[in-house]
Amino acid sequence: MSDENFSDEPLLTTRIYLVGFRRSLLLGCDRRAILTLGLFSSVILYAWSFTPLVSLFVGVMFLLIFTGLRMMANNDPALVDAYAKRVLRYRRFYRAKSTPWTRWGKNY
Repeated sequence: MSDENFSDEPLLTTRIYLVGFRRSLLLGCDRRAILTLGLFSSVILYAWSFTPLVSLFVGVMFLLIFTGLRMMANNDPALVDAYAKRVLRYRRFYRAKSTPWTRWGKNY
């Protein structure tokens, strides 16, 4: 192999800014997840006619799920998209084939 194709010149470096790769979050959560949660909360509140007990229940459930969504986005901002695009789409192709006799990846 000859060295005529290789040179001692330094490689060209290009700066990649983080802004182009950062996920856009809304209220610290994934945008689609928080908007869906808000839609479901408002539909439940409207369907059960805005009574104080229902309002309290929906408010508490909203805060609990909202906290969970923020924790998910803190760990991995693309988790909702990865789950929705990959796991749900390919679920019927890659079924779990586990049996009660499977232990540590070996079939007995």
